[in-house]
Amino acid sequence: MRLYEIVFVVKPDIAGEDLEKIYRNVIEYLEKNNCQILKEENWGKRKLAYEINKYKEGQYYYIKYSSSNYDLPKELERSFNLNENILRYISVKLDSKKAVKSDKHEGAAATTNSSTAEKKEISSKVTEETKAELER
Repeated sequence: MRLYEIVFVVKPDIAGEDLEKIYRNVIEYLEKNNCQILKEENWGKRKLAYEINKYKEGQYYYIKYSSSNYDLPKELERSFNLNENILRYISVKLDSKKAVKSDKHEGAAATTNSSTAEKKEISSKVTEETKAELER
């Protein structure tokens, strides 16, 4: 199984129910294709690094999943291209060894009663590269 991260940005002017529907459709698509969802986060509304289609903000979502279907990321990207409500997306194949080490590190930090700020910092290390690529 390969590990993947995907971050996608949705138009900010979409109502809450429709935002949730777009997000749930992605999750359901992954589950329907026998993916294991390892982590999912709603990063909320954030300012874009540059204007995209006259939008200065976007609703960010992050999903980390594993899949044995090597064509799935391409299929998912194709569906993102067809969805006019998704402004940008990035899909990254993770190095399994590094991902396992970071997961172990996150688990160790959680059991040592570290502060919430420390947990967020550890969690963000895994996705810093993904965020940087998306903002380019």
